[in-house]
Amino acid sequence: GVTATGNLAGLGANTFTGAQTFGGDITVDNSTPQLNMKVTADSQKHRINFYNTADSILSRIQTDPSTGKISLQKNTGEDILTGTPDGAVELYYDNSKKLETTSGGASVTGALDCDSFDCSGSLNVSGNATYHGNLDLHDNDKLRLGTGDDLQIYHDGSNSYVKDAGAGILILAGS
Repeated sequence: GVTATGNLAGLGANTFTGAQTFGGDITVDNSTPQLNMKVTADSQKHRINFYNTADSILSRIQTDPSTGKISLQKNTGEDILTGTPDGAVELYYDNSKKLETTSGGASVTGALDCDSFDCSGSLNVSGNATYHGNLDLHDNDKLRLGTGDDLQIYHDGSNSYVKDAGAGILILAGS
């Protein structure tokens, strides 16, 4: 084997087999396609930094050895994506968390814009809901209004119903 102290320069292509041990940072300098990489590790963080040829960081992958959390970050250190083993995956937009997986599913901060939405369980909405289109219900599915579902509107396949199941009376009013 070869033991070198100081710099070891290899000209041309080199192949290393087996486990390699490095006592410090690892730098990959590749002017074509103009992307350089540096791997660093200490007791606080492990990082892979990706640089352009001007030596400014384009992005980095960082891990926290104590928690196993991994982060994909932009050059300023702002998170783009983070993941924690057996825990949350978080997506960020301009350093603001927008989506997070949870033990019960996922949490979205802000608006969720989608072409289609299929919910096979319960949908709980706090705040106002605005629909631009139809609200389609199957036969015997009820539009229930009021805290105790006091007012129900439904169709049973043959007949249509407006049912007042509350303590008060049903009032139909015009203008």
